[in-house]
Amino acid sequence: MQAFHQEIVRALALGADYLVADPGSCGESDAQAAINAIARGLKQATRGLKLGDLVILLENTAGQETSVGSRFEELKAILDACPEPPLGVCVDTAQSFAVGWDLRTEAGGSMR
Repeated sequence: MQAFHQEIVRALALGADYLVADPGSCGESDAQAAINAIARGLKQATRGLKLGDLVILLENTAGQETSVGSRFEELKAILDACPEPPLGVCVDTAQSFAVGWDLRTEAGGSMR
């Protein structure tokens, strides 16, 4: 948590508009418990900071092992669980492709 807090402090010092972050993993818990923990962690990491125009963007993942964020529903659930700080989503097309979203064509926009 402290490392992510310091990352936010650095982004603010740089005057960044966005900070892209991997949502994390669920470890041995289920996805919903992880989503709740990620939302709590985001709130805790930003506590006491004036974010101004900085938006934290959660990046989708390729779904390896226990990672959270390979499904857009998981990212939306984090956004819904954490109305503050300002959050958004960064779509990594390579990671989307790796998890089965072939975005090269309109027909390929659904999971295999």
